[in-house]
Parts: sequence; structure tokens; C-alpha cells
Amino acid sequence: MSNTEPPGAIERIHHASATASDALKPVARWLASHSLDAATLTIEEVAQACGGSVASVNRFAKHAGYRGFSALKADLAAVVRQALQPVEKLAAQATQEGIGAWLADHQRNLAAMDSSLQTERLAQVVTRIVASNAVYCLGLGLSTYLTGLLADTLMPYHRRVVWAAAGGGSEQAARHMTHIGAGDTLIAISLPRYSRDTVELARFARERGAFVVALTDNPTAPLAAAADAVLLAPAEHRVLSSSSVAMVALVETLASEVLKATPQTQAVAAALSQTVLPYLAFDTTASTPAQAEADGTRDNKASNVGRRRGAAAPGAPRKTRTPS
Repeated sequence: MSNTEPPGAIERIHHASATASDALKPVARWLASHSLDAATLTIEEVAQACGGSVASVNRFAKHAGYRGFSALKADLAAVVRQALQPVEKLAAQATQEGIGAWLADHQRNLAAMDSSLQTERLAQVVTRIVASNAVYCLGLGLSTYLTGLLADTLMPYHRRVVWAAAGGGSEQAARHMTHIGAGDTLIAISLPRYSRDTVELARFARERGAFVVALTDNPTAPLAAAADAVLLAPAEHRVLSSSSVAMVALVETLASEVLKATPQTQAVAAALSQTVLPYLAFDTTASTPAQAEADGTRDNKASNVGRRRGAAAPGAPRKTRTPS
């Protein structure tokens, strides 16, 4: 995978802000904090809002690598369209949907995961993970919880698993990845709306010699360009920015295949069961849904028989015999 993907409009604005001259600083600060507005305003309106001039706005756009403000605005507009997709989806879904419609969407995403190429890539990734000195799991935003699931599942079965973000955000992830290097594997998860920091940290890990695996929804996703291997989980959703259903399935599949390929899995699983046993609660009723339904049917029949025999209803006064 190539890691030469050009930076996006917002990233270019932030980078240019750091090296802008004093005369361009007001324009830089305003654009960095009002990117959505800049995509819809004219150059004159931007100049007025930031307290600069039309010429200074154009100069900053050129400093950021654009031919002028109009090119910067067009690039920002494309970014804004992606950022506002969830809002547009909500506006389009005015009527209630039955659960069947949502399940059909999830089934399409799940079906799209299955391919011979995906299976081959999965096998290669599993081999690298099992042989790794350490496995780092990285995800930011909502993906934090998906990587937490992956890290928690792998942790008992691999010599060293690091949940990089662990709910602490980018800075925490960077600290946990201080010692990442050759012989390690980074598994990074990113779904729309994509996290820029996840991509940057993946590039950092790859530069340090780690094998980077991207779990994302699309081969053109930003994270894919920073990875050595890509596993896809389609995330189309009619309301949310992305669906996590297929990604959860991919995480469970990856973890399961790693466990199957790890020689000591059975021994570890037995020891783990013994360790957690005192903390478990058990279902001592029917062992299967069919058995539960059968038991419920028997209970109902017994109740009906009791009523036919004249059993008093709950709360009804019982008849007593008056002494003669």
C-alpha cells in the first residue's frame, strides 16, 4: 500500500497555519476553526470575518498549496459534504422503518465481506499476529470500543496485547505506542467519519517497522494507504455515519482465527475458565429456547387445569364452612 496520499483540505490548513507569516495568522486561525463556514462563504465574507483582506485570504490559500481561495473552497466543500452526510441521511429518513429493513441492510454489508481475496488476506494477517512480539489495537472515536473488543478477546491468548487508546484519545494512544517497532503488529480500525489521528499513528507505527493492519470499510479509505494489509467491513447505513455491525463480525472473525492458530489456546482457555468461575452467574433453567417453550407450555396447561378444578383466583376470598 502507498502512503503518499495527499493531505485533505483541513489538514493542509492546519499545516500551513503553523508556518504562516504574522500578516496571515488571523486568516489561518479563522480558517482552522471555521472550516464549515469557509466552504460556503465568498472570499469577501471570509476576509471580513477574519479581519483581513481579500488579498491576504488568497495569499494564505496559496501558502497552503492551492492556486487561490476558490480552489481551497472547492476542496473544503468536498470535505463538508462528507462531514454532513449523517445530517442529510436523517433528513431523508422521515418515515419509520421496520426492523426487517434494517436487518436487510446489515445482511448486505455482511455478505459483501465474503470473498476469496479477503479470506487469503485474513490468513496472512493471522499468521503475522500469532508471530508478533506485541499486538497493538488502535481506534479513536467510536472505533475505540471496537478495538477494545478486539484487544480484550486477544489479551489472554497472546504474549502482549496493548489497547492503545484505552478511552484516552490520541495522546494516550501515542504514549502506549512509544515502544512499537519491528516484530510488532498494529491493528487499526477506522470507519466513517474517519479519524485523521488514526491514520497518522498508523504511519508512525509503519515507519518504526511494525506491520500495520487496517480494518476499514473501503479500499480507498484514508487508513488503507497507511497499511501493509487491509481487511474490509462494509459500513453503509441509511441514517448513521457508518454501521459497526460488519466490523464487529470482522473483529470476532479475526480474533477467532487467531485463537485457532495459537498453539496454547486450549490450555489458556481452561485456565481462564477456572479463574473467572467464581464471578459467573449461570442459567439453571431450560438449556435451549425449544426446551424453554416446552416448559412454558406445560406451566400454562397446569394453570388451566387448576382453574377448571375450581382453584381460587389470586386475591379471591376463600369459602369457609360455618360451624353448626
